[in-house]
Amino acid sequence: MGESGLVTAREGDFITVQLTRTEACANCRACTMGMKTEEMLLHAHNECDAEIGDTVEVALRDGAFFRAMATMYLIPFGMLLGGFAAGYALGAPLDTGVRELVSFAAGVLCMLAGYWYIRKNEARHRRGQFTPYAVAIVSAAIITEGADENA
Repeated sequence: MGESGLVTAREGDFITVQLTRTEACANCRACTMGMKTEEMLLHAHNECDAEIGDTVEVALRDGAFFRAMATMYLIPFGMLLGGFAAGYALGAPLDTGVRELVSFAAGVLCMLAGYWYIRKNEARHRRGQFTPYAVAIVSAAIITEGADENA
C-alpha cells in the first residue's frame, strides 16, 4: 500500500502530489535528507488519469524501494569497507597506529566517493525505476459548477 495525497498540479503524464508526512515516512527521510516538514511535494507519473483536486494513492514499483535503499546504503558501506582494506594494505610499511589512521582515512574518502557517485547519477535514477506512480484515485475532486449562481 502506498501513501495518499492531493494532486496540486498536472503536466502531461506527471502530477505533483502534496503528501502529509506519516510516522513511517518521517523515519525513512529519503526524500528530504532528514529535514522535518509536515507537508511534502512529490512528482509522480500519472497512471490513473488524476486531475487537480483528486486524492491519489502513490507507490513505487515492486522492489524499487529496496533497490533505492540498497543503492543509498550498500554502495557507500561497500566503499567504506573497501577503503579500510586498501588503506590497511597500503599502510603496511608504517607503524601500527599510523596504519590504522591511514586505513580509517582511506575508508572515509572512499565512502564519500560512493556518495558522490550516487549523487552524480541521481538524475538517471529519477527518470527510471525509482519514479513514484499515482496508481489509484482515492477520491475524485468535487466539481462545483454553478456554485456561484446559488450564492
